[in-house]
Amino acid sequence: MDIIMESYTLYESDFLNLQSQFLVDYAELCETGLVLESDQLSLVDKLKSFITSLVRGMENFLSKLALETGAKISTDAAKKKLKSLRDEIKNDPEASKKTYKVPDFSKMSSLVKEANSQLSTYVDRLIKNNYKYSKDIEEDLYNAQIAIDNLEKKFDDIMESKKELSANEFLKYYDNMVTGRNNPAEMLKKEISIFGELSSSVNSIGGQYKALGPEILKKKTTAIQRLTSRISSFFRKIIAKFISTIVFLFA
Repeated sequence: MDIIMESYTLYESDFLNLQSQFLVDYAELCETGLVLESDQLSLVDKLKSFITSLVRGMENFLSKLALETGAKISTDAAKKKLKSLRDEIKNDPEASKKTYKVPDFSKMSSLVKEANSQLSTYVDRLIKNNYKYSKDIEEDLYNAQIAIDNLEKKFDDIMESKKELSANEFLKYYDNMVTGRNNPAEMLKKEISIFGELSSSVNSIGGQYKALGPEILKKKTTAIQRLTSRISSFFRKIIAKFISTIVFLFA
């Protein structure tokens, strides 16, 4: 699974560099006080560029992850792992009485769908709303962060709990992955849809800067960057746990 971990490490590094560059650009522009309309427009363009790059990076990585995971779980080593499990269960007289605990990818899928639904609402509101007061931006950002905290707790609970299977169900679980009938990474690629929605929403930012004014624009830009980064961090956590789970299953 080294190639998958390498891809994830590279993706993580690219995101951190992207975030760092945006913060540098943001600080430089805000030093001007954003008095000039050209500076305000430049800040909006920097935000749009940040989100566009964030979206493209996540979508490209998810596509690569699905391909690499599919390739890895169908290798000879994975097939040998399945054969070893079959032999172990066949030679265990108590196997029919046992239950085998495995990660519940279906629960993970349900959580991702829930996260997409909840967080899309917060992102859409923060991007499209023409705020008049900073406190309203702060309140919306706070509520979104609380929602992410709750989703992270649910995810941790899912990862701690396991699905219990009979011996035959357990072998089928592995067989479905090895034969490609079930690629959990493909599920992640399909279910994490919020970044595609972000791509559509980001263009609406451009027409707002004149109505907002410099101070609200700064506040809103910061809030959008913080929320989209936090959402990205949440899904990166899911992906990292997913990768470590797959590595463990086929170790």
